Amino acid sequence: MKHIHVISFQNPVPPDYGGVIDVYYKLRALKEAGFRITLHSYNYRGRKEVAPPFFGNEDNVFFYQRDESPLRQLSILPYIVNSRRDSAILGNLLEDDAPILFEGLHTTFLLSHPCLRDRLKIVRAHNIEHDYYRGLALSEKKLWKRLFYKWEGYKLERYEKILEKADLICAISEKEREYFGNAYPDVKTIFLPGFYDDSTSEELPGKKEYVLYQGSLDVAENIGAAERIINRIAPLLTDVEFVIAGRNPSKELLERSAKINNIRLVANPDEDEFSQLLNGARINLLLTEQATGVKLKLLHALCRGAHAVVNGKMIEGTGLEDYCTVADSDEAIAEAIRKKIAEPFLKRRKLPDRYVNHINIQSLEKEMRRIREF
Repeated sequence: MKHIHVISFQNPVPPDYGGVIDVYYKLRALKEAGFRITLHSYNYRGRKEVAPPFFGNEDNVFFYQRDESPLRQLSILPYIVNSRRDSAILGNLLEDDAPILFEGLHTTFLLSHPCLRDRLKIVRAHNIEHDYYRGLALSEKKLWKRLFYKWEGYKLERYEKILEKADLICAISEKEREYFGNAYPDVKTIFLPGFYDDSTSEELPGKKEYVLYQGSLDVAENIGAAERIINRIAPLLTDVEFVIAGRNPSKELLERSAKINNIRLVANPDEDEFSQLLNGARINLLLTEQATGVKLKLLHALCRGAHAVVNGKMIEGTGLEDYCTVADSDEAIAEAIRKKIAEPFLKRRKLPDRYVNHINIQSLEKEMRRIREF
């Protein structure tokens, strides 16, 4: 049986926000393609140490504790890397000679280790991380967080050269593929779109007349989008219900949303609750200020949800413009919502083949075998 190690920056169970959605459904696609998986996963923020439900007896899961001590910020190593340094992981990787998939720059502290010199090493690039962190700095209101994001972005740009030790870089968008291909010409770089729940049911979504916005509500960019909906978009549509759903909303966000009659904030929905919200919504509202990668929640919403209203940066470089209604100003977004909420959703979308999980896993395996048999 084919075997692969996957090092995940966080336990991907449940798949409740962008990055772990990609990891979770990539693992599922690997299983469906006949792989035995050894998953190495960092557990923090109260997530349970549970294996993906589709894992079998042949698969293994190792959990490691992320060290979130502020002292980890004092190193020249990026905090997202230094806080995931665990000596136990190397011994577990050396139990065999299977390929290793590093999920994100976060997990690459062993990429240059001499004991792994002869291993097939793949890095999934979820973002151009230093650009992403600089974008977070621009979105952040608190001075100390803004400074942290800027300093982290500087360290990430210096650290990124470790990718020269990879055999294959899997970029999540064409924009990132071009960047990494130019930056590291000696390493093969491919475009590997994000993985997501591409299964569908016969039941059409969009049964209820509400607008759904979802995202991790402890991330500055998503907090900003939620505040924009609360303060500027929802007041333009007082007869339309807005549902904001996400992890770890602040007390301030909860209190502010409670004062708006046409807004309901759902904190920390579980997988079943989120699925019901997505299936019920007439419109998925997706907003971003960073045109980085391909937003996994966009793919998830297009495959599982009804109408999608997005801003331009959300679909930049994705080729998905024809599947969404694009609007940028508050007034244009409100007008698009008013129009679409009156339209029933009549037919499921068929996304392009480039966004089909099993096709992309076949592409990944083919590229791996071109480099080295395993």
